Amino acid sequence: MITIEQPPKLQVTNLECIRGERRLFSKLNFTLNIGRALHVKGPNGSGKTTLLRAISGLLLPQ
Repeated sequence: MITIEQPPKLQVTNLECIRGERRLFSKLNFTLNIGRALHVKGPNGSGKTTLLRAISGLLLPQ
């Protein structure tokens, strides 16, 4: 059986976000293939929206 692996639709490697003096996340790595979803869960202020803005290009690196 021959399988053809498709390239990932989204790949995040070593993503880090610091707001002021607070590190929201660091060394974040994940891959989402076509047709897959990611459940982002956490308390208020933990960086969920910031993560989504960063991977969608709405938050630019500094």
